[in-house]
Amino acid sequence: MRQKLSSTVRLISKAALRSTCSTGAQTCARSTMPLEQRLTQPWQTHRCLCGIGGQLMRSFASASQTAPASKPINVGKASQGSFSHWWTAFQAVPTVPKVLGLAGAIPFIALAPPVAKHLAGILPTKFLENTAVIQVCYGVTIVSFLGAVHWGVAMSSGLSGLAGSKIANEAFIYSVLPSLAAWPVALMEPGAGATVLSVLLPSCYLADYTRRNLGFPYWYMGLRLPLTLLATFGVLLTATQHFYQEVERAERLKQTTSR
Repeated sequence: MRQKLSSTVRLISKAALRSTCSTGAQTCARSTMPLEQRLTQPWQTHRCLCGIGGQLMRSFASASQTAPASKPINVGKASQGSFSHWWTAFQAVPTVPKVLGLAGAIPFIALAPPVAKHLAGILPTKFLENTAVIQVCYGVTIVSFLGAVHWGVAMSSGLSGLAGSKIANEAFIYSVLPSLAAWPVALMEPGAGATVLSVLLPSCYLADYTRRNLGFPYWYMGLRLPLTLLATFGVLLTATQHFYQEVERAERLKQTTSR
């Protein structure tokens, strides 16, 4: 920007210091004219000023064309994958989906047996006895919902042409895969089901991340990351507890058979 201004000033100065102004084939030698002639020929003064004005305008245009363009200012946009980039996307999440998403992550944590046992005064006794089963069933519905998001994006994308149809069809096909993968989980024992969910939930996130530029809003992945971490952490708590319970059961069985 400074170079552009300096170039413009130099060109303007050269134009202003010129003592003659050309208008077609005629010239106006203003500085060499006697004072009486200058006063008696105002039209010459007008022509001279117009010539100077035209020269100044051409100088401005020339400076704009020849001066190097200033580089765009970097406002500090974070690189892809950085914490700052995620935080910017998370702050852009509208209030309603942000509240609903964070509220939807609560059951994953609250229903994990290691956490649910501390909520005995809040949750009914029969409910506490089946928190792992309820958590796994809830996880199945969430995984199915994550696939259905792609179905909705494909319907509302408005893509046309061969390439657009291919992208939409891929989204339609993928949208049913999470529900098909999660359906058998509902029939599993809670420990095994929670283990499978701990794989399905991050897998859905990775699939969303690879298609993040195909119709999803900018803030969507910023919301998905913390929700995926919370949900995966909750089912891992359940899977870990059931794993240790199975280990203890096997040890008791071994002790019983050895007697």
